[in-house]
Amino acid sequence: MSELVAMTPSDIEDANRVINVVVARGGKQRRVLVDGETVDRPAAYNTQHAIASDRPIFPLSTRHAYRIVNRYDPLISKDTHPHTLSRSFAINLVRNGVDTRKVQLLLGHTNLNTTQVYLQFRDSDIREVYDAVAF
Repeated sequence: MSELVAMTPSDIEDANRVINVVVARGGKQRRVLVDGETVDRPAAYNTQHAIASDRPIFPLSTRHAYRIVNRYDPLISKDTHPHTLSRSFAINLVRNGVDTRKVQLLLGHTNLNTTQVYLQFRDSDIREVYDAVAF
């Protein structure tokens, strides 16, 4: 959440569909690949509201952003936390065939063990892999 609320217009590379996270966790910098719509929406918002390139796009506190996400708890019958979004993203990548090393890079983790913590699979995920093996 802190990365989102700290994002400025100068962090967005429209042509490359990349958002540069300047103040990432642990003081690291990283590049986040996104789809066209994800780049277009903040760019349009910037244009509409004439936000200075060095000012945050979303004038929210991290706590306020967290509260916005929590409004959707009843829709998914689960407590929602910022890590819930990251975990869902990671699991969906793996379920769609992306290897864990690439998931690690997409999440910006230095250590693969950190990424593996995000990958909490259901029994049905394990069963699917097991059933696909020819014995």
